[in-house]
Order: sequence, then structure tokens, then C-alpha cells
Amino acid sequence: MDHPKISIDIIPFSAGAHQSMSSSFTVLEFADWDEDVLYQETSQGSVTTREDQDQVAEYIERFDLLRSMSIYGQDAVDLIDGLIDDLTTADQAHEQE
Repeated sequence: MDHPKISIDIIPFSAGAHQSMSSSFTVLEFADWDEDVLYQETSQGSVTTREDQDQVAEYIERFDLLRSMSIYGQDAVDLIDGLIDDLTTADQAHEQE
């Protein structure tokens, strides 16, 4: 988390269901290229799209929505640290049984 080019965003369960739960996707945006690229992983395999820029734009909007639902920065670090503490405590309690 201390690296300037790495961030971790977490969508908590409390955010509820969203349309991106059934598959993953990656959008590659290039400053010096007119076409962005959409890469999707589905149950039927992977698909790369660059010709349908309307579809790519839809997934950029989807990513923005996911980002708005997420926690990040110190809040994400605190959540992860809390989960690690919970798991460590549960593991220690299990070992004492």
C-alpha cells in the first residue's frame, strides 16, 4: 500500500449486490491511442473487445460505479488489518481447544 502505483479497493458485503459480481473485466485506457480495450473473463472463456467502443464505455462506467461503492486508502488497510486480527484470534482460540 505504500507504493505510489498500487492501490487496493475493497467492495464490502454491506454494499450489496452489483452487476459485476458474475464476471471480471479489465479496461485498458491508452492516452496516445484512440481505442480503449475491454478484456472480459466469463464462464465461456475470455473476450477482448476494442471495436465496440460503446461497450467499452459501458464497462468504464461500470468500473466507476464499483469504485464509488468501494473503500480504499487507510480505510481498506484498517479493514484488512481487522480481518487479519480476527482470523489470528480465531486460530489461536481453535489451537487452545
